[in-house]
Amino acid sequence: MSYWLTTQDPKVLRYKEHGVWVGTRFKNSGDTLKHNDEVAVYEVGRAKDPNNKEAGAKGVVAIIRIDSKISPPEGPDEFGFLKIAEATLIAGDEQGIPSKQLLRILKGINVQGTDVGSHLRSYAAKVTPIAPDIFAKLADRFTEYEPDESYQTQVQKATPRTPSEKVRKPEYKDENGHRKLVTRPELAAYCLAQAGYACEVDNNHTTFTSKSSGNNYMEAHHLVPLKYQPDFEFALDNQANIVALCPNCHRLLHHATANEKKCCLMKLLCETRIRDLESRQITVTEEAVLAYYK
Repeated sequence: MSYWLTTQDPKVLRYKEHGVWVGTRFKNSGDTLKHNDEVAVYEVGRAKDPNNKEAGAKGVVAIIRIDSKISPPEGPDEFGFLKIAEATLIAGDEQGIPSKQLLRILKGINVQGTDVGSHLRSYAAKVTPIAPDIFAKLADRFTEYEPDESYQTQVQKATPRTPSEKVRKPEYKDENGHRKLVTRPELAAYCLAQAGYACEVDNNHTTFTSKSSGNNYMEAHHLVPLKYQPDFEFALDNQANIVALCPNCHRLLHHATANEKKCCLMKLLCETRIRDLESRQITVTEEAVLAYYK
């Protein structure tokens, strides 16, 4: 079974033990919890404070899995919360799911606009059931990806393989209890070869010779970032969405200012690229891609 847990604790991932914490008056709200049930933790936050960037609502910040119930509950702590179950943190993100994405997920329960906050605040500090399909969409937002350094190493060692023209749907695998998006290093190696092992921002950018491949070292980058896969029916790990970048341009897209990122992205977002993405069933505009990098 899947559940909501809404809390007004704005630092739930930072200093609380991973578990189910509820308000004192809701100590019986988790009576139905069982081993291996999963809970989406929604962090309401406290009143907005201009001097505190962490104040105010944030969104869904964690997926936890129930290990065992605690009877009687532990607590209350200094905030008036009781710990009613032990749990394992499956995935967490202190920034939470952005409100616009949460709106799309919650369409199924007829919540619109500013009603999202009030709807979820009505669950404050208690455990309530959630529809499995909505929970699955929330969990998608916490899908893990191969760490970039590991992915680039795999790409350097992979043998380029010409991809099928068939449009694929995303693939996932379970790894140590975590859902992970599958990427294909041999596809990325093919894309680097197709780019002539040159940076697609500027082919005059020089790097060094890769000891794994013997070619000019370039890195593979997904132009529409993989974390947005839940927004698309078809796989973002495709030949139209993978670009070859020198290490400097690659780091620029991850860490530079918005204006610097825009200059770089506009060199990659040519009409041909947009059409190629559409041929892979990935429909985006320049504005949408730029928004992914803010």
